[in-house]
Amino acid sequence: MNNLLYFFICILWLVAICRLVLLQTAVWQLKEYRWDRMREYLRLGSTAQMFMSPIELAKWLLLFLFFVGNTLFGLYPWFVLIIYVLDLLLLIKELRQHTVLRPTMTVKALCLIVLTILVVLILLGLIFVNNLFLAGLFILLDRLIVVIVAVFVFLFFPLTYFLKMRKISMAKNKRENLRLVIAIGITGSYGKSGTKNVLETILNGEDLLVTPGNTNTEIGVAQLMLKRLTGQTKYFVAEMGAYRIGEIKSLAKLVKPKIGILTAVGNQHLGLFGSRENIRKAKYELIEALPQDGTAIFNADDSVCLELAKKTTHCEVLTYGLSDEADLQAKIISSNENGIEIKIFGLVPETNLVIPVVGQHQIGNVLAGIVAGIVVGKKWPDIQTKLQNIKMVKQTMEKYTTTKGAVIIDDSYNANVEGVIAAIENLKSFSQSNKIVILTPMIELGGDSKKAHELVGATLARTATHVYYTGIDFQKDLIAGSLSNNSDFKIEIQTQPSEIVKKLYPILGKNTVVLLEGRVPKFIRESLRII
Repeated sequence: MNNLLYFFICILWLVAICRLVLLQTAVWQLKEYRWDRMREYLRLGSTAQMFMSPIELAKWLLLFLFFVGNTLFGLYPWFVLIIYVLDLLLLIKELRQHTVLRPTMTVKALCLIVLTILVVLILLGLIFVNNLFLAGLFILLDRLIVVIVAVFVFLFFPLTYFLKMRKISMAKNKRENLRLVIAIGITGSYGKSGTKNVLETILNGEDLLVTPGNTNTEIGVAQLMLKRLTGQTKYFVAEMGAYRIGEIKSLAKLVKPKIGILTAVGNQHLGLFGSRENIRKAKYELIEALPQDGTAIFNADDSVCLELAKKTTHCEVLTYGLSDEADLQAKIISSNENGIEIKIFGLVPETNLVIPVVGQHQIGNVLAGIVAGIVVGKKWPDIQTKLQNIKMVKQTMEKYTTTKGAVIIDDSYNANVEGVIAAIENLKSFSQSNKIVILTPMIELGGDSKKAHELVGATLARTATHVYYTGIDFQKDLIAGSLSNNSDFKIEIQTQPSEIVKKLYPILGKNTVVLLEGRVPKFIRESLRII
């Protein structure tokens, strides 16, 4: 009987261990194996709740009893069995609700998973050999998973750093030998991908290399350059992201941009940068890296960008926006769910232009792309023609219609305060009376988190008819903000994607528009495309 009991415990324990290792690897991967981003993750209320769930607390209690030698009158193994049965039921529930977090199987992630499981199994083997109290040591090894994964991340760092710097060095050498390539760097707290997309459309037909998706780190850009940058490349458009001062400076040394676009300076990743001043300094590193014959392009609608534009004297400066101070100006004529009509003037002849994009906050992206196109020598008639072929960046205000007739706006690529508010406000331009928003918490905002979620809550209350919030972090702030604007407004907290899809299905008719804002669970996004 005793052997059979331990057999079942062992099987259930292995399942639990695999789940824990996959979860921890996925989190580290999501945070780019960075300790600063992991620190911000550990500060979230949802993380604390996960570590303090009833099952987790029960495991810690059993571990404590193990160390004090309390076997609960010989019933200890049975309690361990019950814990892992509950763990299995939780896994089944997560699978049914599509909330299991799993890593993308890269070489690094696979090594992390295999080595962690191997170490745990070796330790388990030592337990068997020494005939130790097995039930308690199952719990001990379970509790050590977080530490073991973190230790391997730390041990991998020297090797991964060496390989990273080697590739970056190779990419720098390659760039030095390709001096005729005209590089365009794009940075900002938001609007990078949209601007990159517009510029890619304008330069279409040229020998063009553009950083794909969210490739905007030094190693990501270096790998792209090694694979695809050639002597035939005429333009290289590089999105540049950062979490701390110095990272854009390093990227600029790699890319060597002649044109730099600064789209906005906001509070995104404030928790990592530490202050707005640090964000400002980090973004301006792109402009500082431009040569004397280069061109700095700034968003005149952003007060910080405009201030930085006025202080820039080492190269040509051009601005864009709805502001009267902009070199390339636009005035909105009309805006609806099918596109935006603007009057544009300044650097180009006064023209009425219809652009097939959703959301007035996309105008800045279009204007930035136009300015950059003019700087590299594109003719205005050609730019106008190309702009008619703009396709929205995947999951960035991407519009489609379900088979039942509902309009879906997928803006789940990323989330920043200004972008979220603008996307929600944009729902006013839709004729549908049923306006539903599904959104996730905005993270890494540091001390601005409370205010940011209150502002979003207030915007929801005056725009949406129903809101599903898929997280538990900052929900009180979001609700407080909504109630300050509309005391009767209700925000539904729903962390189970399957339940949201189930509730949406009956109402997804022609009178409904749904906005997916932030990193909305993949199950919801995929389900809406086939409903």
